Amino acid sequence: MNNPEPTPAADSAPDWRPLSLDTAAYRHHLADYDWTDAQKDQFIEDLWKILVGFIDRDLGLDPLQHVMPRPTTLDRDSDTMVASDRFSNSNKKEVASAFAEAAAERTNS
Repeated sequence: MNNPEPTPAADSAPDWRPLSLDTAAYRHHLADYDWTDAQKDQFIEDLWKILVGFIDRDLGLDPLQHVMPRPTTLDRDSDTMVASDRFSNSNKKEVASAFAEAAAERTNS
């Protein structure tokens, strides 16, 4: 008989703690700047938020990663096509002409 794996209790604490920031520990790195302690703290906090954002994205913790679809093969192929010479400046007139023809056909039908 298959016994299901026990599930953790809903009230059990996670085995990790959120990152915390002590701005005073980093304030000395900004000693050469003519800023108040409040300005230094704000700069450190802003930089901290940027770094935590990068870490969250790398670990898959960013909320947008949970609601946005993953890139598909078509997305990657589209990026490659746009980066290629197919749509270079020398081809602009040809592409514009093709779009104009398609638009004209669509309005006539």
